[in-house]
Amino acid sequence: MLLLALGSMLVSIAQSEAVSKHKAGLLNAAETGLEYVLYDIKRANSANEPTYDFGDDSPPVTVNVPTSWLDDDQMTVKARVWKVGNEDLQKVEAFSLLWSPQLDPSQGDTSSFSEPVRSKLGLAESEFFHTKVVEVTASRGVFSKSIRAIALPESSTLNPASSFPSVGILAISDLSVSSDGGSLSISDPSNSFTGDGPYRYALSIQSNKQISLTGSSGTLDVKANVIASNNSAGAPSDFVSSDGNATIHGRLETNGGDPAAENFVAQNGSQPNLSADNVLADADKVQSANPDIDRGGENTVPIATDAGGTPIGVDSVPSTSLQDLSINGSNTNSDLSNFLNALSNGNFGDPGTTITFENGIDSSGNVSSSYSVDSLVLNDTVAKVQIPSDIGQPVKIYVQGNNSESAVDIDASRLKNFGSPENLQIYYSGSKDVNISLNSGQFSGLIYAPNAKVSVRNGSSNSEDQSFNGAIVGNEVNIAMRGNMNLVPDPSSGSGSSAPARTSTRYNLASYQEVNGKLVE
Repeated sequence: MLLLALGSMLVSIAQSEAVSKHKAGLLNAAETGLEYVLYDIKRANSANEPTYDFGDDSPPVTVNVPTSWLDDDQMTVKARVWKVGNEDLQKVEAFSLLWSPQLDPSQGDTSSFSEPVRSKLGLAESEFFHTKVVEVTASRGVFSKSIRAIALPESSTLNPASSFPSVGILAISDLSVSSDGGSLSISDPSNSFTGDGPYRYALSIQSNKQISLTGSSGTLDVKANVIASNNSAGAPSDFVSSDGNATIHGRLETNGGDPAAENFVAQNGSQPNLSADNVLADADKVQSANPDIDRGGENTVPIATDAGGTPIGVDSVPSTSLQDLSINGSNTNSDLSNFLNALSNGNFGDPGTTITFENGIDSSGNVSSSYSVDSLVLNDTVAKVQIPSDIGQPVKIYVQGNNSESAVDIDASRLKNFGSPENLQIYYSGSKDVNISLNSGQFSGLIYAPNAKVSVRNGSSNSEDQSFNGAIVGNEVNIAMRGNMNLVPDPSSGSGSSAPARTSTRYNLASYQEVNGKLVE
């Protein structure tokens, strides 16, 4: 009898140990499934795939974890991913141990947390940056084990264009705009109004010192607000000057002085005089097809001489260091000349060669889109470079400007960006010149050079079809061209493009919870 009892007890212990081992295997499989989902989110973002781009009403995404990731091919692991909203966060805080202070929008900006994740999320407007809930269930036979986790982007991850302010052109000192040999039109792609406060154009161009608008050699049509924000002591009275041939369809705003004395003409009244005025303040009209309706909003006079905004500050210019890259299996580094030479099999110096830009892969297996170059010179002595519209990540070029007369000298006919302006971003912190010559081409990109003189000109040839598409930040900005400037007023939110700029985002776990049974069927 004693031996029988002892045998039964040993069998029970063995069964218990087997069940415990089996449950541990299920937990390991669920954790592997969670790792796979975080990997797949990053992979999808890098490949510009919308798999995990959740809107407010988007259904959850169900993921089958490949058996190649699992140690036991008899195991089934499924996951479900969905976007967490503010209402969900409030429920988590009230009822679940998953809540953490970093998830609370009201507490994320405080200094009491070493990593205020939520404050960084607030800087990112693109939908795919939002917090995600990941639920994973591992099953084998009748046994199941689940994990529920909240995943957040790394706090250091910002939108690619986050350094750019929400104006299409910002000059820290002087801004000069003139038509050159023909008509020049400035607008944003949507040509939209905003109802924030008084009606006004969504697009603004701004100088922190003074602005000159000239249409003497053609017509200059500015479908934007023009803002001179010089409020320094001893500032000149002619914040904004014109030859009288430039038309501002938006509001003209300064901190002082009398723009009317500088050849601007606008009559006090309910409507602008279209035949005489060159400051129309169109957006201040009530949005109606009836031209007799009085202006809406607060501005009943086309010129607001005391409404100039506060000078805009700029972020420090980001930088990048050289790293080893692999392009189609060939090793190079992120020096742009070497990179382009590798893409063109060493023919970057051949003007007859056309190079299609590709992202590289760094030593950690991550897609790389950041490149360093001493000077960015793309003229008719080098190969043509094109950036396809479906490139996985924006091309970000960090210019050192150490050994050349100009830091940037681009012939737009030699550099073609077929996607949105965010797909090409040029950063430069020095004071040498940045020159864009259109030469009847279309330049599409963002230029961030707050200490340099940035010039956009016709070049040796010009056309009414040429254009500059993007945004500019410079110390001094000089525009002298014909054609169109299609400005992106807020690049970081993807304005003026069909999709927001993406980046390869690594997700960290903010909270983690084990659940017995199935969460995902």
